[in-house]
Amino acid sequence: MCITHGGLAGLGLVFRHLRSSGLRTLICQMPMLSSIHLLAVSAGLSVRGVGSDEFLDYMANDASRDAALYLCSPHNPTGAVWDEAEIKTLMSGRADNFRLVVDGVYDSFVFGERPCFGYLEDPRIFYIDSMSKSYGSPGLRVGWVVGAPDEVDRLVVRNEFENIAVGGLNQELARRLLEHGNVALIDRVVDGRRQVIRWWSRLNAAGAAEGQLSVDGGTQACVPLPVGLDVELLSHRLLTDFHLVLVSSANYHNVPGAAPFLRVPLGCDPQRLCQILEALEPAIVSQYGDSRLTLM
Repeated sequence: MCITHGGLAGLGLVFRHLRSSGLRTLICQMPMLSSIHLLAVSAGLSVRGVGSDEFLDYMANDASRDAALYLCSPHNPTGAVWDEAEIKTLMSGRADNFRLVVDGVYDSFVFGERPCFGYLEDPRIFYIDSMSKSYGSPGLRVGWVVGAPDEVDRLVVRNEFENIAVGGLNQELARRLLEHGNVALIDRVVDGRRQVIRWWSRLNAAGAAEGQLSVDGGTQACVPLPVGLDVELLSHRLLTDFHLVLVSSANYHNVPGAAPFLRVPLGCDPQRLCQILEALEPAIVSQYGDSRLTLM
């Protein structure tokens, strides 16, 4: 295991390691956070994005030997979960130099019937995790990379000359958090998930919304918005009128023509979450013909 300065730092280490090992292409499920896309590009990798719907078929037929694969499970922002059987099928028959990079920072938040897989004993897999999401402590900047011992040894050396060691005090605080557990945080996210599902079901029942709300995992709901809606204008108005800062599809690298969306945090205070949903509702409903409501 290599202790890193958070999950993104771990991803950066792995991406640079892959490029120095001769791999040139990173295949990614879209949408992907723009910062991760830029992180891969800055490491010298060419990013090949594939939409979620065709991802499994694409990988089944792809024979690239100079490519690595990046997966986030539960996926950010859709919450989609990869299970162990799917990962084993994905890895079956692939060359020894193939690499899978798994971003597992949301692995404490899996709510559907399909369990998220943990680290598999496969020397071709890197598994990245951190304290930021599962323990609600992004300020600690403590993460880790698990992989084959010889690969991890190279990452440790790279981490030492790029960043020096992760602070001992931060690691001690992380250890205490691990001992304390994160049940309360998970329970709050579960309650928020129920709240958002009820809200979306009500809109769908009234014919006021379209699209699928996927909340199988993760700490946010990916709320689909009508095609053509100016998501940046909506985000700006939510900020100025309601003091809400919500991540939108503008912060993601996606396939062309994809519908816009907003990320709704599930773990916030229930009253605050209610305010977020109430602020979003006019923007969604007005696009489906309810003349009583207008875009804020």
